[in-house]
Amino acid sequence: MKNAQVAPPASGLRRAACVLLGAQIVLAAVIFSRSIVLVPVADQIDWLQRWLQLNQGRDAWSYLLEPHNHHRIVWTLALQAFDLSALGGDNIPLVTTGIVGVAAMTWLLAREAATAAGAVLKLPAATLAAMLMLNAAILMDASMPVFVAGVHGAVLSLLAILLGERKPATRGWRAAGALACAAAAGLGNAAALVVWPVLAWGALRRRDWTWLGLVVTCGGLYILGYAHGQSTEGSPLGALANPVQAAKIALGCLVLPWTRLAQGYGWIAGLAVFVLALTAMLLRGGRGAPAWERVACGLILFGLGAAGMAGLGRTDLVDPSNVPVRYTVFIAPMHIGLAMLTLRPAETLLRARPRAAQALVLGVLGVMLLQNAVMGYRAIETTARIRTEVADFLQGRAVPEASDFPHRDRALAARVYTTLKHEGLFRRQLGGQDSQAKH
Repeated sequence: MKNAQVAPPASGLRRAACVLLGAQIVLAAVIFSRSIVLVPVADQIDWLQRWLQLNQGRDAWSYLLEPHNHHRIVWTLALQAFDLSALGGDNIPLVTTGIVGVAAMTWLLAREAATAAGAVLKLPAATLAAMLMLNAAILMDASMPVFVAGVHGAVLSLLAILLGERKPATRGWRAAGALACAAAAGLGNAAALVVWPVLAWGALRRRDWTWLGLVVTCGGLYILGYAHGQSTEGSPLGALANPVQAAKIALGCLVLPWTRLAQGYGWIAGLAVFVLALTAMLLRGGRGAPAWERVACGLILFGLGAAGMAGLGRTDLVDPSNVPVRYTVFIAPMHIGLAMLTLRPAETLLRARPRAAQALVLGVLGVMLLQNAVMGYRAIETTARIRTEVADFLQGRAVPEASDFPHRDRALAARVYTTLKHEGLFRRQLGGQDSQAKH
């Protein structure tokens, strides 16, 4: 009799979640396609200058491995070199790997969320995970080549966590894969270095001493090698001079992409998330925990660590509450991990009060879809403005002085654009106003 009472609302919940998931996927496709910026801007102009120096005798290893703002973005620079050498420069390889990375993270995290849920909430849980990953802040990381390095680091870190935590083993292909993905992640973005402590914490919680020793040894050597040759300018040690600002930046990151809704106070919400996340990580995911719980705790620690890295590395921000939303790709997995830990109690509530709980679940998913639509509209507006400013710059018209586009150093942008045109690169993007407006 109880099953008969639960079945109708559960069936309706699944159908509604399926519709909302479909709507989210369509919305994400529209946002991504309308926010693509193929013209080189901002830091990519520095990377292109580095590539142009290869023709003047620069060493190829220096091109790939020299840090950029403390990040060793090997995969981004390798894809850029392939694009320029084989395709004539159009940024398609970077954008493609960006959206494939976001899609892979979305699928993997949705699957983990469904695994963590009971039978009734599997599809709603997967839908929630997809909505958290397919927000405009993360889609812009994929649609703008200058930000795609973050996606490279995040997706490889996720693979390392899943390989290390889902079926932990101290030997075999899973262990080798986890170590390889962790090493590769750091060559995407420096924030991904936090994956090494995540793997070590999981091993410690399971009392897997062999795996712990392997991770600590490999991770320690890797991080030391990564730090070798780094400039002291803008060093994370600068956070010691202003620890309060560093802490506010880190706490603000924990509530991305919503931090800017209450600028100046986002860190307070971040503090609440920090306490909740730290408590969950300490109490859950122990030796006898199921695989999905260990994964959830790994995701939580990954988000905490990435936020801490941002706090150490972005003390240059004039306003610590104005945290760049591009870090969301490292934080959203933490939010999904926290949600995963609530799914079993939520299933109990759903069975006890099916209609009220169903309304609550659908209300949350509906609000998420609505906020993603609003954020998407803003993202499309922002990228349209960027394309317009670059087009104006290429035509010799004035660009707002406060704008970061095409580059803070306008003279450098002009020199690089001129050289690229002379070399016949980025023809569609730099060929003129009409071409630029399309890209």
